[in-house]
Amino acid sequence: MFSWTQGQLPGWLRSLTPMDAVDFEFETDLSGRVLLVLVETAGQRVSALSVSDGTLRFLALAAVLLTPDTGRIFFFEELDNGLHPTHLHLLLQWIQQVCRDQQIQVIGTTHNPAMLDLLED
Repeated sequence: MFSWTQGQLPGWLRSLTPMDAVDFEFETDLSGRVLLVLVETAGQRVSALSVSDGTLRFLALAAVLLTPDTGRIFFFEELDNGLHPTHLHLLLQWIQQVCRDQQIQVIGTTHNPAMLDLLED
């Protein structure tokens, strides 16, 4: 189970994307696959199959970093790929917070030199 408090991850998702997600649900389709559904404030349900690549990348990053006992060091290629440049500081702030809270390390690559200026010491 994830180690974040209820509402914390949807809040970060709302900050980083145009989605108004307040909750997550998991459904099983007819083939037996488990699918993520994002529930927005007005109750609208949006399948993960319909969200942007940037949103999916953030959710995948969150699933890896917030799952306990999956590792202590993580490597990610192109951390900022699919994310609007004005939200990059929020992504880095979130990653740095998770690293402190979970006592993990993240090593990431980027082609964006501005990303380094946004990192804490």
